[in-house]
Amino acid sequence: MEREAKSKIREGEIQMKKYNKVGIILLIALCFLCLKTQCTEIQAAEKYKTTNLAQQGKQKVGTTEFYASYSNDAGRWNVYWKKGKKEGKLGSNQNVSPSIFTNGKIAYYVVEQFDSTISKYTFYRTNLQNGKTNKLFAVNNEEDGSIVGVYGNKIYCTIGIDPGNLYCYNLKIQKKKKVMADVTTAVMSGKYLVCHGYEGDPSPQKIRVYNMKNNKAKTLAKQIIAYHINGNKIYYAEYIKNYNKADFDGSYIDYYCNIVCSNLDGTDKKILMKNRRIKGQIDKITSSYFTYRDSQDWKKVNKIKW
Repeated sequence: MEREAKSKIREGEIQMKKYNKVGIILLIALCFLCLKTQCTEIQAAEKYKTTNLAQQGKQKVGTTEFYASYSNDAGRWNVYWKKGKKEGKLGSNQNVSPSIFTNGKIAYYVVEQFDSTISKYTFYRTNLQNGKTNKLFAVNNEEDGSIVGVYGNKIYCTIGIDPGNLYCYNLKIQKKKKVMADVTTAVMSGKYLVCHGYEGDPSPQKIRVYNMKNNKAKTLAKQIIAYHINGNKIYYAEYIKNYNKADFDGSYIDYYCNIVCSNLDGTDKKILMKNRRIKGQIDKITSSYFTYRDSQDWKKVNKIKW
């Protein structure tokens, strides 16, 4: 009896080890699958980018080249693409905005129609692999419209200017809705959209980040002078105060600021440089330094590391 009992205990131990081993393998596989899914989501989103062909000239996204030309006779922009031996044109004799949103395989673009009686923006999607084009939706009586993000079966666009609004369009049910007010421009990085309300305004602006996965927005700071996105990190100059309030003329050329780094969702915030006086205008900010043009000599560029 004692020998039989010990044998059963031994069998139980062996079985338990097998179950533990199988459980560990399944847990590792599940973790790997979750990690792979998360990485795939972010990488798929980051393949898309905004290309302003009027400012940047010919651009290559993936293996596809894009270029634009303006026809004075027709009074419109023409946007072309070329991929290997295949080539084509976006829009059919329409005034296509030279700022397109693409990953080299799919191109989202806007056809502009405006004169003294109408202001209309129509949004399109073209599959460059099979040439199929779908009209998504149109808006009237607006000053501007741009596609700024793609996540899953949803696209995101800004409509209006200074300030406009951020909209989400569901490709599956073919409906759009406003998801955030006071947004004129937005930059996509992974599942995030970095949004601000005014375009080309040198004064400090409130910067908010919209999460396309959970549909939540977060304010990073209320007065940002300039910023730089590097992966999941954002580096920005946060305005504190002017050096001399009595002499302030609205040009922001002599002020104090903090150089800050955080994750795009606002977590892990670190001040890299505190109460830094800037006598000029910040020209560029990166993950390791920033440059600014001297207010006394605009040709002089100063580089500050941290």
